[in-house]
Amino acid sequence: MRRSFGSESIHIPLTVRGHSKSHEFLLAAVGKLYMAGCLPKVSNLYPPVQYPVSRGTASLSSLVTWNHGDTLENLQDMDTSKLEGFTISVDHNFTICLDQNQDRMLAGHKIKGKIYLPLSYLLTITWNLFCNKLRKKFTETSVMFQNLHVHQNIEIPEKGDLNLCTFLQRDSGIFEIVIDGETLILSGRILLPEDKEEEFNKSVTVSSENAFNLTASEVYNEMENRGYQYQDHFKGILNAQVSEQGCISKVQWRNNWCSFIDSLIQVVLFIDGESSQDIYLPLDVRQITINPCLHVEPQDIEVVYQKMTSIVKGEGVEILGLTSYPADIFQNNDNNVKLTSLNFLSNSSPRLKVLEQFVEVTLEIVCENTFSIYNKKSAIIELKEDYPFEPLSQHVMKRLKEFPGFRYFESTVSLDNTTRMLSSASSIGLLITPIDTLDKCVGLVDSSSFILARSIGKQTPKISDGLVVVIEQQFDNEKLLLLRKAVSVEEKAPVVFLAGDEHNWPQQLKSELNISSGYTKRVYVVIKKKAPIDGRTLIQQLSKELRADKLRVAASPGTDMGACGWKTATRATSIRWPGTDPSSTSQISGGGVRSEARISTVGVRS
Repeated sequence: MRRSFGSESIHIPLTVRGHSKSHEFLLAAVGKLYMAGCLPKVSNLYPPVQYPVSRGTASLSSLVTWNHGDTLENLQDMDTSKLEGFTISVDHNFTICLDQNQDRMLAGHKIKGKIYLPLSYLLTITWNLFCNKLRKKFTETSVMFQNLHVHQNIEIPEKGDLNLCTFLQRDSGIFEIVIDGETLILSGRILLPEDKEEEFNKSVTVSSENAFNLTASEVYNEMENRGYQYQDHFKGILNAQVSEQGCISKVQWRNNWCSFIDSLIQVVLFIDGESSQDIYLPLDVRQITINPCLHVEPQDIEVVYQKMTSIVKGEGVEILGLTSYPADIFQNNDNNVKLTSLNFLSNSSPRLKVLEQFVEVTLEIVCENTFSIYNKKSAIIELKEDYPFEPLSQHVMKRLKEFPGFRYFESTVSLDNTTRMLSSASSIGLLITPIDTLDKCVGLVDSSSFILARSIGKQTPKISDGLVVVIEQQFDNEKLLLLRKAVSVEEKAPVVFLAGDEHNWPQQLKSELNISSGYTKRVYVVIKKKAPIDGRTLIQQLSKELRADKLRVAASPGTDMGACGWKTATRATSIRWPGTDPSSTSQISGGGVRSEARISTVGVRS
């Protein structure tokens, strides 16, 4: 019965066979229910109390006493195993330094010239900590990881230390790993498997029909062409038999769980990036089961990856539901700017030739402005109403494949069912509706959401109060308008001028950003004559500021933007950041129609 409820459920038994004090076990279970978030009516366990109580009623405070029998030199000497029944959060600090012998092997996990912290290393650290708290041996304890999510891929400095901390709830197994005490890089859950033998009885097969064989050198030459530069311990794949269904490979066992698990992950990344030739990194893993007892003798291990079911299985390790994403899109989640093209589109009639282009531009705007909001999934919903033209769902789904890091789900529903399908972990990112039902849709979205309204004919429809047009396009028999709720911005805003020879502007900018902490606050940066540094470096530096979403950058006419070859025309150009409201960007200098650029990790497009 426990298996039928899934991994999200918490199982609390109320009875156990052979227990010497069943009533104490039951009361302890009631306490666990309370710790799990339930509110049991404990008053039903005893007769009703008539208030006020008599003067002879005993006080409960005398029944609770402290045990001062143990003498501890410091808090680290405390035996936490005596605190059974409580949800204890254990934190463990550890430092990674490539100069240390135990961390030197990590230098072999190199991608595009940089050393990245492998996911397998974080898993082994958590596994070791979990076993220590349970007073079990690391090499003899089977564990199961669930719902893993990589929030950031961290670069290891060649010189210096990397300070990390693991927070682990011993009862629930939920853990988080943070860097420098504030930046979350990995979260998930670790627990003991209920039936470790049954977990590894599943059969995973891949057909060898039309397969081709690769040697170890061929595998890693192919991966090096994409940007992987694995060395030493992280070159564990000995050969691979690749087919349309997946891959069968031999992996070398080096008596190191970090390198072995990473080799299994490499098999998935190798297959996932085969068609695009991009660098892929792990993003989510539904489940990893590890049984160290199956590694009795050192030997080469057969690993099977079944692509359809997303199962990777080797002797002692099984990975379910590993999803990856192209690393070039985020590049360690820094706000690095990659200038692939610079195109200017006017907000009114951008002269897009086909409907697919308008959908692409719309999704770029939606993704840039809703990607990191509350870390929620963004719903893309198209209302199922009477409308003479084809739905946009097929175009949306086709283009969304270009944004693999965007957490979304798409559906076509009626207006009445729109709010019912949204969970607490999701919000509306884009709502597609006919113009006739626009008034009813305004109440379904907030200021971070977008509405794509479709209107028949060429006449400009009436827009509801409180909405502004982000972009509009007239096609043959249809007009499309991307709308958003207007945000009032304070008129009096600080302005930082860059004339090319100042050196104190970074401090001035930080000071103004610290003051402008409100939602409607903005800080304007005006570049006059010549930028202090080249345009690309300037954008990268500004985008790394703590409150970069408050920034608006404007270049005066004829400004030289440096080595990147940018030079503004006779009209002012303004730039805003992802996560900002396109309807709230103000024009600083007059003299023409505003050109507004959107800066993203993919590129720059206006």
